[in-house]
Parts: sequence; structure tokens; C-alpha cells
Amino acid sequence: MHLYPDTAEAKLGFDVLREKLTGYALSPVGAERLAAMQPCATAAEARAEMGRVAELLSALRFDEAVPFDAFPDVRATLRRVAPEGGYAQTEDLADLRRVLRVAARL
Repeated sequence: MHLYPDTAEAKLGFDVLREKLTGYALSPVGAERLAAMQPCATAAEARAEMGRVAELLSALRFDEAVPFDAFPDVRATLRRVAPEGGYAQTEDLADLRRVLRVAARL
């Protein structure tokens, strides 16, 4: 009979947190990154992550809102257009434009 979860991740409830956060992702890339998220292995990693959180909180205090717009996954398009002679469809270019607009606003 098992009373406790087998892994530290499950004991901490990190698996539940990751699943809930993944549901809030605005893009396929964000959902993938959240699904792959792991607890920090060292105190240094945890401090670095907390620094990123502090940076985001600082950005949220500015008058201009941080763009949290949903945007398409353009990785396949970028792989297709990378080699010489590569091409992009009209829809691909529109998706790239949306991503670049969000990046410029950031």
C-alpha cells in the first residue's frame, strides 16, 4: 500500500501545477515549454528563475502593458525558409508578422 507519491515532483505537487499552468498557455510553444518544465535542481537555478519572475513583475509595473497575445507556432515555417531556395506561403508570412509584432512590442 502506497500512501505517498513516488517522486519528489509528485510529492511537491509540481506535476499538478504544471498541468494547470499548461492550460493557460496562449501558444503551442508555451504549452510545450510548460509541459516540459521541471523543478529546479539547485538553489542557483531557483535564484535565476526568481530573477526572471522579478524582471517580469517589474515589466508589469510599467504604464504600457506587456503583450500577452496568443501567437502561432512558426518553427516549421522558419525551418522551411532557412535553406537557400526556401519559401513561405502567404499564411506563413502573416503568422511571422504577428510574432514579430509581439516581439517588437516586448
